[in-house]
Amino acid sequence: MPRHYDTYKARCAEKKIAENHWAIPHNIWREIEESKNGKKKDNQHTLEFEVVQGIKEFSHEEVLDHVAQLTSRRPALASKPVFRNVLVSMRPRATAADLPSTHDVKVHIHNKYIEWLGELKNDIMEAPGKVSVTTDGWSEDKMRAAYL
Repeated sequence: MPRHYDTYKARCAEKKIAENHWAIPHNIWREIEESKNGKKKDNQHTLEFEVVQGIKEFSHEEVLDHVAQLTSRRPALASKPVFRNVLVSMRPRATAADLPSTHDVKVHIHNKYIEWLGELKNDIMEAPGKVSVTTDGWSEDKMRAAYL
């Protein structure tokens, strides 16, 4: 056991303070956890791989759809050289015209939203009975912003 941990443990016991788990050396912490659970943890694990359906054939629309999903909160990422290099490394024959730009991503997200909104309107129109729609408005003092 490391000497500093012995000192720390003794001082905590003396002052009747619980030891902070971040101060306990990793190997000792592991032993404590194993004794709580009553079993020793395996050191080796198997990897669980998930089968992912990818793009079967390259198409600008498919790439644009996937890039839009990845960059929906930061569309400008699509024009960053690092991100574009990642796309090119996955398909070395890609040209600049094959890669979506920030503008392409923004337009794609906007069009998907309009498409979704149309489907929502149709669902509401076709719903049996009456449809009730409610909203909740609130504000945050720190940001001086209101949300709906």
